[in-house]
Amino acid sequence: MFKSVTGQAEGTDTHKVSRTIIEQCQTQLNGLSPTAGLLFSADHFDHKIAVEKIAASFPGIELAGCTSGGEMSSSMGFSQDSMCLMLFASDTISIASGIGLNVTKSPAEAARHAVDDALSRLEAEPSVCLIFPVLNRGIETILSTIHQKLGPECRSFGGIPCSEYFIADKILQFSRKNVYSNAVSIMLFAGPVKAASVICNSWEPVGYRSMIEEVDGTRVKRIGGHTALQFFRKSFGPYAVPLPEMPFAIFDDNERFYLRSPMNFDEKDESIVYATPIPKGQKIQLTEATPESIMTDLKDSLCKLMKEIGKKWQPQAALLFSCAARRWIMGLRTSEEMALSASVFPANIPITGFYTHGEIAPIAENRTSKLHNCTLVALLLGEDKIDSEDNIASEIRSRIIADKSHEDVKLLAKKFIRARESQARLELQKKSFTNILRRMNDDLTQAQHR
Repeated sequence: MFKSVTGQAEGTDTHKVSRTIIEQCQTQLNGLSPTAGLLFSADHFDHKIAVEKIAASFPGIELAGCTSGGEMSSSMGFSQDSMCLMLFASDTISIASGIGLNVTKSPAEAARHAVDDALSRLEAEPSVCLIFPVLNRGIETILSTIHQKLGPECRSFGGIPCSEYFIADKILQFSRKNVYSNAVSIMLFAGPVKAASVICNSWEPVGYRSMIEEVDGTRVKRIGGHTALQFFRKSFGPYAVPLPEMPFAIFDDNERFYLRSPMNFDEKDESIVYATPIPKGQKIQLTEATPESIMTDLKDSLCKLMKEIGKKWQPQAALLFSCAARRWIMGLRTSEEMALSASVFPANIPITGFYTHGEIAPIAENRTSKLHNCTLVALLLGEDKIDSEDNIASEIRSRIIADKSHEDVKLLAKKFIRARESQARLELQKKSFTNILRRMNDDLTQAQHR
């Protein structure tokens, strides 16, 4: 037996929101005792209180998770002010969480400790690993270390913990009864567990390919005969600034690509800074996306995933790790990602996920997982041999909506501030796109003159 349930509620009162999501899950469990759980949360809560309440309600639970840039579930949908809890109950699948500390000091050691911590309470060899590591220059080291320790038969997925405005001291990881920062939180699944996944890139490569010619750590200095900033502005205009919504497509030898978003740039040396190093000699291409292209790619990718599964296997839980950049592009349509996913996945399957600072998934089967940007990673989990009992979520959506505290002044003020921030970001994007149009018009004028 393998059963998953999910609960979600928004607000500003940690005690009230924690109690609500616990009660939602208890209603759906019908007396079953969960062995493990995932918690994704907005950054304004007192997370120590929330984690302690969950641990007290479900003694011995193997909890993992992190703060997020937005939460989503089949219980409520999308929110940036909520806590979202998914619980797993099983008498066949063994699940354990682990934690590794001081990631910035020694990412490899933190990864090894997290794996050893989880393996010490696991009853079999793991085949699925969920990873929630703090973002730093050692992220690729963390992923490769975990891959080496667990072996090629164990695939890793997950997302980079986030906060609303990427404030470092608000980015936290959860493990069992405790809350951490500067850590890597993991969860291992062992036994008759099956997993199927897909990466929705959504951003389409445009223009011509170029080569990375000079790098310095995470700083890209020269591309295709130009400084990195000159290369960028050659396409987007003389005043354009690299935004996370404008990632590079980075190609491997098999023409597969992953996306990498700029984090910062330097006008002095005209370099662009990325979250992780991009190797010298790598082929790259600029990309673009619109809300329409994101939704079309998401539907095509999820339908392809369900077609590959067919009728041979029935997943019992779905996890979504979506990039915050997708949320910026989607704007007021962000909730459509969750709604579309629910319409494509099997009816009543519990779905939980969060908006990340980067997504984790292997590009190909049994390969080391990579950090992605601007993607949505969809992961389906289930038992290799399922019960006849239906694994359905309780129909509590209407009650959750009724419980929303729209009279909560703090919550409404938070939403208003976010709306102002979104408006500022849209104005910056408008300025960038105006520069693009100006550059296109100049190029057209010069072409007509020639």
